[in-house]
Amino acid sequence: MPVSLDQVMNQEAKTDLKVGEETLEITYNPSNWTPEFESTLKVSDDNPFASVLYARMVSKIVTRWDLMEASGKPVKLTEERLSKLPVRFLADVVGALTEHMSPKKKPSANSGSFS
Repeated sequence: MPVSLDQVMNQEAKTDLKVGEETLEITYNPSNWTPEFESTLKVSDDNPFASVLYARMVSKIVTRWDLMEASGKPVKLTEERLSKLPVRFLADVVGALTEHMSPKKKPSANSGSFS
């Protein structure tokens, strides 16, 4: 049965991130990470810090999460709002996303230890 491009582009995946004693639930679209998107992740001469790119990455890939403002509403997934969060936290979110999207090695039938 053929697969439509819409099926490829509209996938959702879920992962989580431990934050202290709590767990942040993250829903994201792995298909938003494209070569075209990667081409926008270049550090410029005006802003040589790669950390500014974390907010862009999270805003493009994450579709929902349960990170809440003090008001009880979810933190907006805009580059502007995310750029006010700690770099370490954003790096952890990006790390969780990339780890979850990475292909997992499956043991082959020929793998094993030698005796």
